Amino acid sequence: MLLPQPECESLLKILYLVLDTGIPVCGSKGASAHVRALSEALAEIGQEITVAATDIGGSEPIAKEVQLVSISSSDSVEALASTSLAHKRELRSLFRNVDAHQSLTKLIQSIQPDVILERLSLFSIAGLAVANASKIPYLLEVDAPLSQEAAQYRGLELQETARLFERTLVSMADAVLPVSTALRDWAVSQGASSQRVHIIPNGVNTRQFDPALAKDKRKELGLEGAEVVGFVGGFRPWHGINLIMKAFNLLVERNQDARLLLVGDGPARASVDDWLKRDSLADRVLVTGHVPHTQVPDFLATIDVVLAPYEDIPNFYFSPLKILESMAMGRPTVASAAGDIPELMMGGKAGILVPPGDANALATSAERLLRDTKLAAELGEAARECAVNYHDWQSVAARIVEYAHTTRGDSG
Repeated sequence: MLLPQPECESLLKILYLVLDTGIPVCGSKGASAHVRALSEALAEIGQEITVAATDIGGSEPIAKEVQLVSISSSDSVEALASTSLAHKRELRSLFRNVDAHQSLTKLIQSIQPDVILERLSLFSIAGLAVANASKIPYLLEVDAPLSQEAAQYRGLELQETARLFERTLVSMADAVLPVSTALRDWAVSQGASSQRVHIIPNGVNTRQFDPALAKDKRKELGLEGAEVVGFVGGFRPWHGINLIMKAFNLLVERNQDARLLLVGDGPARASVDDWLKRDSLADRVLVTGHVPHTQVPDFLATIDVVLAPYEDIPNFYFSPLKILESMAMGRPTVASAAGDIPELMMGGKAGILVPPGDANALATSAERLLRDTKLAAELGEAARECAVNYHDWQSVAARIVEYAHTTRGDSG
């Protein structure tokens, strides 16, 4: 299939900044997978891509066409970690801007990028500063309202400073690229001109996530003959792990052959372990723990019905990678109708949508797909087609390149 290419013929040197210390480029997090996949897609459509990051660690592979550059901090900044200062973690992030500014200035002089693309990071302002000083177009990728998210889930003392930085970035960027409608609205509320805000949902590598290439691990996992429902992703509260546990309790009452495969790990793992002991479900539920991202297609191929629920979250802003990966694998998926998920799944033509937070609807829909194999196959085929035609990372990369040319004033 021919994927969309940039409208302008000239190719770009793109400097992609990932200055969040919590995102190792070659790590196992979903954010890490996003960075690698987008970088590789940009390279695949012919762009020259350099990723500059504060952490390039991890064991996940990245294409050799992507140049990786480490942006390190001085010993004096890192020494803050061992002090008794209040808010030392946040202060380190603030002071890292000084070292990042120096490193990025030298890097820009060396590689002379045509455009800078930065993933929004908490307290990070150096990328915008060097872009302005060098008169290089600056594009801002927005994956979450970070100060709000940090305050809610981790605690954030310097909230006003973090919010000031975010307002500065979104209001001064030449283009703001949020992954969802809710984040578009957030960016506009923070001062971005609506004409400069363009929604670009996440994508999936449909060549890596290809059902024709995946290996069903059912025999290896001891799931032969079972009807398998499953989840692949981080065990985090907002990912609906509690909903999955409630739904599976309901499902096994109706279907004694059902088994649950949970692929991943995270903060909610302890509650899963407690649930298995309490409800005596250890023989019906398999928890793999973390698996390399390269193996995710094989685990998805093992699942008959994928579960992708979310709690009822106000202003749902996610663009879930796990749903797109399930779709690319042609798996029938039951997902919560939250935020932009219905649009990703073609209004229910590429999967079944259920109300957020509704464990009973999740169980009922999963049972329906286990019983109606014809419907499951049809939804899986539609999901694969949708992923290939509309959500491949190369299509995402082409749109970013198009906006980069626009900010440069290229006429094509």
